[in-house]
Amino acid sequence: MRIARSLVRCEDVTDTLVYAELDDIEGVLRKDQRRFKEAEELLARSASLFQLAGEKIEAARPLLTLGLMYYDRQETGKAIETTEAALVHLSPEAEPRLYLCGRHNLALFLVEEGKYGTADDLLQSDAELYERFADPWTALRQTWLLGKIAFATGRLEEAEQAFLTVRRGFILQGNGYDAAMVSLDLALLYLKEGRTGEVKP
Repeated sequence: MRIARSLVRCEDVTDTLVYAELDDIEGVLRKDQRRFKEAEELLARSASLFQLAGEKIEAARPLLTLGLMYYDRQETGKAIETTEAALVHLSPEAEPRLYLCGRHNLALFLVEEGKYGTADDLLQSDAELYERFADPWTALRQTWLLGKIAFATGRLEEAEQAFLTVRRGFILQGNGYDAAMVSLDLALLYLKEGRTGEVKP
């Protein structure tokens, strides 16, 4: 990033899109490094620059990343607000995959806010898009989110099956982190049912 920014300065680059792309890339990096203040500034500036250049779809990308960053910081209200702002620029026709990612993130954030009905409505209305992009990565996260809603609304058997399916899928993918996270959801379910013997393993 230092070399890229140095080249931009030395060559007197004036293209707004170049600055927007640099800010977006570095913003993602800072988010993943958990340098959230820098990430917030870079991603917000990137979105503004893309909008200034008339690239509304591209402006949605840093906003979606910003929404995830707010979620990581447990600022769910801001995550919802930012993701909704990004989705204004997206449609299932123009950018179906990106649109689905944004809608999925929004549903996840709504679940964290306890708005289970609204989240479930989003998932149901996007069912065709989920079928269209039925790769394992997407399908597992859809099932996981449905399981979270089922758990929160008292449909424990349905939730358990979802969590078990998702955990198996993550293990098969070699995705230890997400397998561990869904195992925590499963442990909470077992505790709720008084199945303490199944919690430790």
